Amino acid sequence: MIDEVLDLVSGALSWIGGGSNFDGQDLSGKDFSGVDLSMSNFRNVNFEGAKLVGTNLSKCNLAGVNFADADLTGADLSYSNLKDAKNLNMKPLGKPGIKLRGVNLPNLDLSGCELLGAVFRASNLANANFSGCDLTGANFSMCNLENADFTNADLEHADFSLSNMKNARMDGAKMAHVKITGTNLAMKQNGVPAE
Repeated sequence: MIDEVLDLVSGALSWIGGGSNFDGQDLSGKDFSGVDLSMSNFRNVNFEGAKLVGTNLSKCNLAGVNFADADLTGADLSYSNLKDAKNLNMKPLGKPGIKLRGVNLPNLDLSGCELLGAVFRASNLANANFSGCDLTGANFSMCNLENADFTNADLEHADFSLSNMKNARMDGAKMAHVKITGTNLAMKQNGVPAE
């Protein structure tokens, strides 16, 4: 259901907001560093080898985009639809203060990253891997974190309010002062799902 809603919202924003339509274009190797491309339609675009350093790609439809060897360092992907995006290397985005609000990124792997104060609010992060991350003060409120892995992560002062954490792994995680108001806490402990 969340995938369909994100598809509709991303598509609508790209047309309502006056963003550009790049549907299906080959933008491989292009340099869009620092450019504001927010609210644009990039469905099925080829960004292979593109330079997207500090690019504003918020509220975009990025469904089916090929990001092979693209440099996304410091890019803003907040509220964008990344469903079926290919070769998306999120590690360069894994910096303190990262803002990926309202994104659809199931299976995201940011393991071992330093993500102090990161904002993932209202995102689909099912099956994401945050093992070994420093997520001190991170905001995961209203997220789908089903089957996410937070093994050995530092979650002190993190906010998981109103999130779905069904079968999330928390083994060895530091959880002092974590906010969990209204959260589904059917988590795994030692690999065993909660009843």
